[in-house]
Amino acid sequence: MKITKPDVFHIGIPKSGTTSIQYLLEKDKRVELTRSTFYSTRAWWENTIIENHNKVVVESNETLISGGFQKVKFIQTIERMYRTNPKAQIILVLRNQPDAILSMYKYHIKNGYYGIRTFNNWLLNTDLGMDYLSLTLYGNIVSSILAYFPSNQINILFFEELKASPKTFYKKIYKILDLNLESSTHSKKNTNTYNNNELYSLVLFHYLSLNKKKSENRFYSNLGFKIEQKIRFRALKIFRFKAKKDFFSWNQVKNFDNIYTDFQYSNQKLIDLKLSTESELIKYKYPL
Repeated sequence: MKITKPDVFHIGIPKSGTTSIQYLLEKDKRVELTRSTFYSTRAWWENTIIENHNKVVVESNETLISGGFQKVKFIQTIERMYRTNPKAQIILVLRNQPDAILSMYKYHIKNGYYGIRTFNNWLLNTDLGMDYLSLTLYGNIVSSILAYFPSNQINILFFEELKASPKTFYKKIYKILDLNLESSTHSKKNTNTYNNNELYSLVLFHYLSLNKKKSENRFYSNLGFKIEQKIRFRALKIFRFKAKKDFFSWNQVKNFDNIYTDFQYSNQKLIDLKLSTESELIKYKYPL
């Protein structure tokens, strides 16, 4: 298999608009969007890299940073990115940590993952929850990237701007690609269309499940899990329960003050490294 050498690496932190960005870039004939697992799996040893001078090649994938207990860790992935193209531009889209993690929790409810009975239990007592928490310590992530790529090749963007002003956000993306933004539509792909009462009902149904998903690997889903999922969503059309007060709230998380302190410390790193500004983080309500 041949892998095209990327000009740009878009590190898709989960729940930061990765799907929306990919959706737009895929429609642009000047861009070759790749979503390989080349950099985070054994494919690194199995495939070869080829040049492509006809298009701007963008490697956009959440597996660059998160793959559900993947064996190849982030620092090794960055090294492989650097060895492939040390002059590549890096795009990292951030999202306010408390909002991002709560969104991840709701995503796991919808997909029937293990340990979702409470926000606190999912976050602190499951591997998936703790993995996602580590992905929102953005200062640490940027420090790791800086071990290989200079700061002028690292571009920090914000999910909040994508949500509030898609055109402004995508103009910044295209400036990094050294292209003009031609599309007049900037659709946002929403993968979670369930309200809090529906999600709470799915949590209650989940108590009766015999097949709880412990990995994000799509091949994990066995027949029993798939059947139960269909039953849960059919039951949702008949039975809906009102969510308990503060069920989807950080007030439910033990030692939240200590976690918040880590968010503050990590975000301050972004300022100290001059990859973001205090005013930007305050504007989008990042912990400081």
